[in-house]
Amino acid sequence: MNPKGATDPWVRSQDRRRNSARFPGNVVPRRRSRLAWLGELPQIAGAFLRHRRGRNHLAGAAAPAERPHILLFTYDLHNLGNQALVFSAVAYLKRHYPHKQIHVLVFRRDRHPAYVFDVHTFLVEDKVRLLRRRAGHPLRGILERSCLAMDVSGLIFSHAMGWKLSIHFLLNLMLAREYGIPFVVYPQTLGPLDFPWPLRPILHALAAAYLPGAEKVFARERAGLDHLRPFGLENLALSPDAVLTAPTVAQQQVYVDGHAGNAPLPGEMPDTIAWVPNVRINERIPPERMRALNRRGIGAALDSGLRVWVICHSPSDRRAGRAAAGLFARDDRVRLLEDPLDAIQMVDLLGRFRFIVSQRYHAIVHALKTHTPAVALSWDDKYNELYARLGLEDFCFDIRRGFRLESVEAAIIAMVSQAEQLRGSISAGLEGLTLQPVWDCLDRVLKEPEGEGVRRPA
Repeated sequence: MNPKGATDPWVRSQDRRRNSARFPGNVVPRRRSRLAWLGELPQIAGAFLRHRRGRNHLAGAAAPAERPHILLFTYDLHNLGNQALVFSAVAYLKRHYPHKQIHVLVFRRDRHPAYVFDVHTFLVEDKVRLLRRRAGHPLRGILERSCLAMDVSGLIFSHAMGWKLSIHFLLNLMLAREYGIPFVVYPQTLGPLDFPWPLRPILHALAAAYLPGAEKVFARERAGLDHLRPFGLENLALSPDAVLTAPTVAQQQVYVDGHAGNAPLPGEMPDTIAWVPNVRINERIPPERMRALNRRGIGAALDSGLRVWVICHSPSDRRAGRAAAGLFARDDRVRLLEDPLDAIQMVDLLGRFRFIVSQRYHAIVHALKTHTPAVALSWDDKYNELYARLGLEDFCFDIRRGFRLESVEAAIIAMVSQAEQLRGSISAGLEGLTLQPVWDCLDRVLKEPEGEGVRRPA
C-alpha cells in the first residue's frame, strides 16, 4: 500500500490496478534443485559432442522464405529493463518485417497482457528436451521454421547473474546450432565470467564452441570485449544500449489493443525527484548503511526544497522501496509508487522529474532518453562506462569500490542547481550513438537468401 499520497487521485488509481488481470504479478515457478540442474549436464554434453561431429537436427532444412518465425530470448517481461529491450527489438522487426511472427521465450512462468508477439515459457528442461530431438514439444515446429534467434536479455552471461542463467544463454546458442537458426546477441553486458569450479571450464568450453557461430555478438561495454577476448571472436562488436538509442516505442507497436491499460500519468513535476531502489544494491550493502544512504540522500533532496517519489522500477524492488519510503512515513513530501507500469510509461514518467537518483540501470537509461539527469549508484561496469561516455562520472558512485555518503549527498545537492545545464550535456553526449550496425546485421540475416553472406550455424 502507498503509505503517502492517499489523496492523490493518480496514485489511488494506480493502487486500484495493482491486482488487475492485466498485470497480476509473477507466477512463482517450481524451483529446480542444484542437483536437477547438474543432472542436465550429460544431455548438454551429448549435444555438444554431436555438434562437434557436425551432426545437427534440421540445420538448413527449410528455405528462408519458409521460415516465418523470429525468436527473442529473455529472462522475463516484468523486469522493465528486459521489457524495454524486447520492445525496442519488436518495434524494429514489426516495422520492417510485418509478415514475420515474433515469439518471446522467457525463463519464468509469468502471465502477460495481450502483446503483438507470442510469449512462451521456455525452461531449461524444455531446451534440453529440444536438444535431444524429442518429438511432441509444442515449440519444435517453431524452431524448425525460424529465420532468426536473438538474445535480448541485457545481462545474463555473467557470473554476477549466476551460472544457471549463463547455462540458459549457452543453451540458446546450442539450439540455434541444432536447428540451423542464425543467432544474434543483442547489445548487452557480457561477463565477467569467473564461474565457480568445476563449472568454469565447462561454461567456457561451451562459449568457445558456440559464440563463434553467432552472426554477431554485440557487447554493450568495452569491458565485455575484454571479457570475451580470450575466445578469439571475429564476430564481436561494440554497440550502445538499444533502449537508449533506439527510436521511442509507442504502446500501439507492442500491445494488441494499443495500450497497457494503466491510468494516465501525472503532469510535469519540476519540483520533484525520483528515487529508484534496486534489490541488487540492497543485497550488496549492509542494512544499516543502506538505511543511512536512503535517509541522507532523500533528506538532501527534501532540504533543497524538493519532493521525492520513491519508484519501484521492478516488482523485485518493492521491499527496498517500502524500506526507503518508510523512513519518511510521516513526511507527506515523500511518496511511494510500487504499482506496475510498463517500460513505455516508465520512460514518460521519469522524464517528468527534475532529476532522478537511481540504483537501476534501465531507470537511468529511461531518464537519459528524455535528457533527464540521474545520480547513479552502480554495482556493475555498465553504469560506469555509460557515465564515462556522457562525461557524467562525478554523478556515478560504484558501491564495489566503496563510496562516501557525503559524496552522494553532495552530488544530489549539486544536481539541484545543475539539472537544466546537464540536460544539454546529456543531449550532446547522446548525439552520434547509433544502433545502425545492429539493424544492418538483422537486415542481412532476414533479407539475404541462405548461402549469400548469412552465417548459418553448422
